[in-house]
Amino acid sequence: MGIQIEFNPDLALRENKTPERAEEECLPEKLNVGEVYDFLKQGQRNYFFDGEIPLLITKGNQELSRPIASITILEATHFKRKDGKIWTKRKYQIKEIYDINNKEIHFEGMNKVKEEKIVKEFLSTVYVVHEGKVLLTWNKKVGKWIPLGRHIEPNELPCDSAIREAKEESGFDIELIDLRDLKIKNLTQNLDIQLDIIKPNHHHINISYIGRIIVGKMMEMSDEGTGLKWFSPSEIIESKEIFENSKEKALKAIEIVEGI
Repeated sequence: MGIQIEFNPDLALRENKTPERAEEECLPEKLNVGEVYDFLKQGQRNYFFDGEIPLLITKGNQELSRPIASITILEATHFKRKDGKIWTKRKYQIKEIYDINNKEIHFEGMNKVKEEKIVKEFLSTVYVVHEGKVLLTWNKKVGKWIPLGRHIEPNELPCDSAIREAKEESGFDIELIDLRDLKIKNLTQNLDIQLDIIKPNHHHINISYIGRIIVGKMMEMSDEGTGLKWFSPSEIIESKEIFENSKEKALKAIEIVEGI
């Protein structure tokens, strides 16, 4: 008779307090991340030690649940009972607990799916309006004319960021136009806030303002060596090098400033 060895890419245990099953054959009453638990499985089973594997609920006959947790096998020992049957026992540790009703995929085969964190960054941009035109700057990465502005620095207010960026990119000192008729407020109210998905794992939250010039002389090029250009409403509408959402906000900015 040959030796039967079973390789397991997961650990499947019975539900807690399943009748006629040893305590170690079943899941504990409550799983806690970092806790170590004992397990017991019939048969000579080998487990993957180098990395994490899924913990499942089994009802027998290959009826398995979705992963309820990610675990590491710490020890696994084979032994023979008096009846001649071989068993596998030892310990596993909980690394992460999952919601069994969540359809998110946590494992592909034996490989744990790495969760890709989304980087979310806040930006301030400003549509500077002067004599019926709006000032835009060329963006090399996207090949479009966009409003002045970039990332908000740590401990910086969005409105202060818009004023600072306008100065750095164009040379103009500007003031922002408050767009909300609120009696109680302590910050300049913005034109718009928009989510720009740069990449699936990289998002920009863009807070847009409207500004007008106080003083200053426009630089020939922005601080990044890119072009600066004034656009009239007709030029904005006709341009194929301005995003549609930027067109809408630039035209709205001109309309608002002209109406003041």
